[in-house]
Amino acid sequence: MSELTHCSICGCTLEDETECYEVENEILCQDCYDNETVICDHCGDRLTYSSITITIGGVQFPE
Repeated sequence: MSELTHCSICGCTLEDETECYEVENEILCQDCYDNETVICDHCGDRLTYSSITITIGGVQFPE
């Protein structure tokens, strides 16, 4: 990485490529990857909590 990258959720600076995780075409830091994403039981993809809707009857998945 020749230029600084920032986490799409918290905005922290990621100076090393090993600190970056890509989820839904967004770059995340380790903390946000661990705390702001979930693996979908339906499709197996890792999604951000902001892209799903949790309802009383379960989870509504993005289209």
